[in-house]
Amino acid sequence: MGDLAGARAGQQAGPQDRRREELHRLYEAANELDDDRLRRLLLQFEKKRPRIYREQRQSALAQLERESPEILRTANSVRAVDLLSFKYALMHYQEPGIPEWLRRFPRPR
Repeated sequence: MGDLAGARAGQQAGPQDRRREELHRLYEAANELDDDRLRRLLLQFEKKRPRIYREQRQSALAQLERESPEILRTANSVRAVDLLSFKYALMHYQEPGIPEWLRRFPRPR
């Protein structure tokens, strides 16, 4: 009977659950991007949506300063800020739908 309840719960996953799962998959794929590809995606984002880009970048910096200020003093600081900025961008567009130009990168299956 527990299996049946679990199956029903899985069937009842709504659009919000699916968007959350897709966002998680995109986050995992973003972690695998090399620095060059990540920077190209961010540059494209900055050119298309400069105000939103700046807002997401500031959110990323604020989070890192609050939670991991030591990383901002390392050689990995640029990658950390870029990656978190990109994830904030994905999260920003999650509800209306992540634009195709922002998700054009390989994703694990």
